[in-house]
Amino acid sequence: MISIIIPTYNRAHLLPETLESIINQTYKLWECIIVDDGSTDNTSEILEFYEKKDSRIKSYKRPANKPKGANACRNYGFELSQGELIHFFDSDDLMHPEHLEKKQQIFENNKNIDFCLCQTQNFEGLFLEKNLKEITINKFTGDIYTDYILGRCSILMITPTWRREVLMNSTLFDENLLQSQDMELYSRILLKFKSFEIIEEILIYVRRNNNSITTLNGKLNIFIESYLEVKRRVLLQAPNNAEINLALVKMVLGVFRHQLASKQYEDCNKCLAFVNTYNCNKTIKFKYALLRINFFYQVFKIAGRGDTKFKSLLKL
Repeated sequence: MISIIIPTYNRAHLLPETLESIINQTYKLWECIIVDDGSTDNTSEILEFYEKKDSRIKSYKRPANKPKGANACRNYGFELSQGELIHFFDSDDLMHPEHLEKKQQIFENNKNIDFCLCQTQNFEGLFLEKNLKEITINKFTGDIYTDYILGRCSILMITPTWRREVLMNSTLFDENLLQSQDMELYSRILLKFKSFEIIEEILIYVRRNNNSITTLNGKLNIFIESYLEVKRRVLLQAPNNAEINLALVKMVLGVFRHQLASKQYEDCNKCLAFVNTYNCNKTIKFKYALLRINFFYQVFKIAGRGDTKFKSLLKL
């Protein structure tokens, strides 16, 4: 059996389409566990309707003793799940009708793989052909851990289907993180479990430009403490890997420039403190670049500038 675990919060207007895409799966041996994170819309009515429509759909409330957030909902859903295969999904995305069947066949044919991936495609608004956007094609050049951390491939929260024992042998989602929880989890798992297959077909459709905890009205919300904590943990996993170190430093500087554009100077200070603390590049060129970035940031801050017209001065 495949257990599909979905956290949801105020998605009553989108949840039916997601659940219909699951009900319409050609593979029938599944359960869908939905954990409501305290919705204030008519989510409970939608869930009651679908529980009556299909007994494989089961809904729960996030326990009061667990912190609010999708991480706690996913962990609770996993505790309740019974499947040998686990698939975390979101309450606004859609599955191709053959998604579960094709994944299950991969696991059936290869008893040694830890997880299975597929390709995804973005869409906006109604799920119509004209609204389909770019396709995320994942190619792997070597070690999947390195490929993932360096951003050579994208593994969304909703893409992998896992063998249950892989997740049983890993600490699941950190319930205190508000952002980058997928990178925090995957970075730990991919260090130990590297056997996988990828289906070169689009089997998941990702809804974009939809408000969430990290995106509001098309703008990215940065929770800087969580973001930097995840990057710190990843760096500590491979403290002597110069390639990973440089990539993560560049990611943090990208967020630094993003926050500078909206004059979030406190977040900028935290980003620079992180870069100055955790970078291991000791070359003269790199040290000069950091001095330049720190200097021009202070100039922009004193001048009260928030734009990034001169962002080339703030890059490595």
